Amino acid sequence: MFVGWSLGGHILLEASDRLTDAQGIVIFGTPPIADNPPDLENAFLPHPSLRLGFTAELSQEDMLAYVTTFFRPDMKEIPEFLLEDISLTDGRARGNLGASITPGGYQNEIEIVGNMTIPLMIIHGEQEQLVNADYIAGLKIPTLWNGEIQFIANAGHAPHWETPEKFNSLLMDFITDVTIGDRRQ
Repeated sequence: MFVGWSLGGHILLEASDRLTDAQGIVIFGTPPIADNPPDLENAFLPHPSLRLGFTAELSQEDMLAYVTTFFRPDMKEIPEFLLEDISLTDGRARGNLGASITPGGYQNEIEIVGNMTIPLMIIHGEQEQLVNADYIAGLKIPTLWNGEIQFIANAGHAPHWETPEKFNSLLMDFITDVTIGDRRQ
């Protein structure tokens, strides 16, 4: 079982054909995108701080604005360690990440999820500020677990942090379903 959040979900999708022993994949905060052209305008919500994730130099104010988008809009306590992590990240990593979103710079993730043969669970915070759930819902994903996106109330881009009990419960349901179903075959 593999779980990927945000960029980690994109990495899992890119590596999925090499994860031959995987029984299932879970992604959240990850809209699968095409490679040519990438439909970023529809995959992501038009939040003014989204661009900061691809900006090399960030002020303290920029870092706070960016990390705030990870959570539901009314979240009062933003974990300090996230701000510290952003401040310690080499800005070239953010800049290069943005520059890599070009035709041919990555695999077609829409084709990947459309051709996936193992169960895929997509978790989405109902108050997500960055990723567009309607875009994901419009994709053809034959192995989507239970045939639908798993929404979590009172959560944004980081449901594992905001609502860990609900997130963990969903994750355990998926793992149990996939592994028990695999034993019955």
